[in-house]
Amino acid sequence: MRHNKTKAAFSLIELSIVILIIGLLIQGVIKGRDLLNKMELTAARNITTNSPIHRTKDLLFWYETTSQDAFLEDDIVDDNLIENWNDNKLATDTQYNLTQSSTARQPSYVKNGINGLPSLDFLGIYNANSNNDCMKSAIGGQIILNESHTLFFVGKKNDLDNSHLLKFAIPSGGAAQSIAYVGSSNDFSFVYRHNSSSSGGEFIAGNVSNNTVDKPYILRSVRNHDQQTIEAWLNDSKILDTSTTNLNDYNVSGFEFTVGSNSCTNTPTRSYDGTISEIIGFNRSLKKGEIKAIEDYLSQKYDIKVR
Repeated sequence: MRHNKTKAAFSLIELSIVILIIGLLIQGVIKGRDLLNKMELTAARNITTNSPIHRTKDLLFWYETTSQDAFLEDDIVDDNLIENWNDNKLATDTQYNLTQSSTARQPSYVKNGINGLPSLDFLGIYNANSNNDCMKSAIGGQIILNESHTLFFVGKKNDLDNSHLLKFAIPSGGAAQSIAYVGSSNDFSFVYRHNSSSSGGEFIAGNVSNNTVDKPYILRSVRNHDQQTIEAWLNDSKILDTSTTNLNDYNVSGFEFTVGSNSCTNTPTRSYDGTISEIIGFNRSLKKGEIKAIEDYLSQKYDIKVR
């Protein structure tokens, strides 16, 4: 009987040792994962610092999620609501920070977003809803985007609903907004809106053949007002290449610069549902070499194939 009790006691000790070892292994895995995440974030910050963005002329705004100054330090917590998204331009330039004071409309911080890097998660639906997420300029909406401009977006959409990714001006002579527009009932479409079309679209690109829901994308658009052209690329697919004689001038008075919705002051509608990691805007049509350099930077950073 004593011999059997001794064996039972040793079995309990052995079990305790096994549990302890498993606990230590789990702690090691967690610490290793945290270390890997920190290394990936540091690498992304180095790529961002060495990117061609600051060296490219006429940079108007640059919102990205990996830099130390993008958000307040206390806000960089997984699933935390984000009130302010800071412009990553040099401090010597005018910085156009984004803000959202209402907690009901604030996007949330995602630690492991696109390519394992931080992203902002915007929750929105097509219909007007006071809880749709959106952000707007912190200086009264006056981010003046020229009629000729180049825009870059990095994101991942959760659904196929119509949604506004960015609103940046009101065309002269009409009430409709000029909008970079993402989403449709069939895969992915891209629209610039102005008042010349009853449907509100300057141009509507053909749908991309592959389904883009839950797939990271790099979207680039170039509007050349002087040459009356618009083109857009989605990852490695050209989705818009059009010449026209009907590109309106912009009326920049009284408009609201918004990200993620048609409006942030009024009840948000046609709101974006998905993650956004980076938005870059230049106040001119960039040259091909400049565009390639920026797309190469975004492709390397987010591991997304471009042309």
